[in-house]
Amino acid sequence: MSHLIEEYAKSCGVEIGKPIIKEHFYPVVHDKYITLHTDAKDQAREYAHWNIVLQLLKQPLSEAGIKIIQIGGEKYEKHPFVDEVLNGSCSFKNTFYVIKKSLLHLGINSLPVHIASVYGKKIVNIFGNLYPECARPYWSKEEDVVNLCPDFSERKPSFSVQEHPKRIDEIKPEDIANSVLKLLNIDHNQKFESLYYGSEYKKRSIQIIPEGNTIKFQDGFNVNLRMDKFYSLEALSKIIQQKKIEITTDKPIPKEFLIKEKIQCINYITDSFDVNFVEAATKKGITMMLLCTDKSKIKEERFKIFDQKIYPYHKKDMIKENKKKIGKVDFDRLKILSTRKILCNGKEYSSFYEMTGKKDDFFLDLDWLMCYYS
Repeated sequence: MSHLIEEYAKSCGVEIGKPIIKEHFYPVVHDKYITLHTDAKDQAREYAHWNIVLQLLKQPLSEAGIKIIQIGGEKYEKHPFVDEVLNGSCSFKNTFYVIKKSLLHLGINSLPVHIASVYGKKIVNIFGNLYPECARPYWSKEEDVVNLCPDFSERKPSFSVQEHPKRIDEIKPEDIANSVLKLLNIDHNQKFESLYYGSEYKKRSIQIIPEGNTIKFQDGFNVNLRMDKFYSLEALSKIIQQKKIEITTDKPIPKEFLIKEKIQCINYITDSFDVNFVEAATKKGITMMLLCTDKSKIKEERFKIFDQKIYPYHKKDMIKENKKKIGKVDFDRLKILSTRKILCNGKEYSSFYEMTGKKDDFFLDLDWLMCYYS
């Protein structure tokens, strides 16, 4: 497959030459370092797991006396586990100097990768929406570069700037970290093994089961009152005085509690919907998500409330589908991370599975979890 630069050269009728780069000095205080560039101008190149990559790299690089310097634009995310952040403080020419003095460059397919290639640097480059052969570091030696991408053998790249879900997130963070260490000739026994990354695992959410709780809210977290787990109007009354919330319920809520300014939406989960409750909430301007738990009744319920969408919500089907997604799970080795918090009886959990210990809850939680072995 042709490289883009070859296609451009052919179209323009010119030969490919090696660029001449003019860099400007920048006072880097570290003797040994790698550069990191994660700025993505399009959604399809935004990699979700950089923090895990950097956490895996931090210890072995530190032991080898190697620092991590993040380069890029000021408006982009600054990552933890880096030793110095130059985002926005360098001109292009300063950045070129920083790359030139580095041991290795790590990042998405973008300008700094190709600058590093001109300088003959070791490179770990990740792709999600196109074949690596199309935009690999052109001036590098083969042994100096690792190009990582999803498995394109069955599903081809989209070549799109928008993807849902993003294919780039299929690249395992330990593969990126291990590629960096291999190119730097650093031996490290990496025990981390990715298993599954749920589509919602980075969303900041608090699920409150209103049973014996003293609630402390945190900024930036969506709050969902789980009245399907424990129905308490007293708790609802207290919470909506403090914060605008989402509600999940399997029973109707009285009209006096249906305050649009206090309720973002209501997820109503049942096998038979209360029409008066649905109409009352709708008239108040509250968004309703209607979820039917009984396959045999869904047609009847849709006829009963024909002006609202009713979605199937069958736990057995969800569990079966999620088992297919994740495959075989060694629960004895399993570890999970999630930015979702479950509050119940004064205790905090990261998942309903952690709270109950039931494997069915693990598969129902799956989209909210990062699962790995260590």
